[in-house]
Amino acid sequence: MKITTVKQKAKHFDKKWWTNKLIISKYENIIQDLLGKIKNPNKTVQTQASQLNRGLITCEYILKNYKKKSKILEMACGIGFVSHVLIKKGFDVKSFDISKEAINYAKNIAENLNQDPERFLVSDEKYLKKVKSNSLDVIIGLGYFRYINFKKQERVYKECKRILKKNGILILDHQNELYEMFALNNESIIYWSNFIEDYCNLNKILKKGDLLKKMNSLIKVPIRKRDNHSISSKSDVFRENPIIYKEKANEYGFDLIDIKYPHTDIIPPFLHNKVNLKNLYKIQKENCYKKSSDWKSMFMCYQFLSFLKPKK
Repeated sequence: MKITTVKQKAKHFDKKWWTNKLIISKYENIIQDLLGKIKNPNKTVQTQASQLNRGLITCEYILKNYKKKSKILEMACGIGFVSHVLIKKGFDVKSFDISKEAINYAKNIAENLNQDPERFLVSDEKYLKKVKSNSLDVIIGLGYFRYINFKKQERVYKECKRILKKNGILILDHQNELYEMFALNNESIIYWSNFIEDYCNLNKILKKGDLLKKMNSLIKVPIRKRDNHSISSKSDVFRENPIIYKEKANEYGFDLIDIKYPHTDIIPPFLHNKVNLKNLYKIQKENCYKKSSDWKSMFMCYQFLSFLKPKK
């Protein structure tokens, strides 16, 4: 199924995101590929691991732990491919996204799949206030929390805890702070400078900011470049440390059940254009999903998935 072009432009983050043909092309086969992988883990698919694995791990967890017709909400669903797969699998799903354009895509896909397009609506986190307490089995938020500030995140955690049933699950992905160690670029130097300065007071030997200057003068690394269409090039990105994330989850009334690392870069990103990309993608397809629980993935994956159960 091809995703048709919609002229309406999104009014969030990067306004050109959902009109970018390169972005859209990455998701053309993702629904069929997700369904195929769920049925047969060894199935060869067209979608790259970077787009596929996060949704695959999410869908598989839900299929394993929740019965059909369980009530699910997907926040910031984008074009809704995870929701479409779960609807196909018999779950009662509703989804929202702030982008009118993304929801137009989602509705279009729903009609092509003989699904109810009204399951998809334009909204933001304010939608959560309309949902009845203890009424949902699963809440999903992929590609969402990294772009909302911590104050807004706190409100979302609070509402999700209220809405979820006792045995419900909140599945979120987060920007991985530890990835900066692996990236080995100028932002890695910034990471280590902040890390060292946060450890203890250095004012007896260095003025504030001098550490970064000295490190930059002695350590030569590539400068990180972001694509023009990248949301992170135009918006603040809020990172989490997977090692200590359990403490934050507890503060907001959740038990951290599991963490997964859906897609690793395998080699530092600045080396990607120095190798055969086709072979690199093949290695990623063969290894990233299988290694989503490997501790080494903690550093090699720019994001991580958290599975949270509410404390009732």
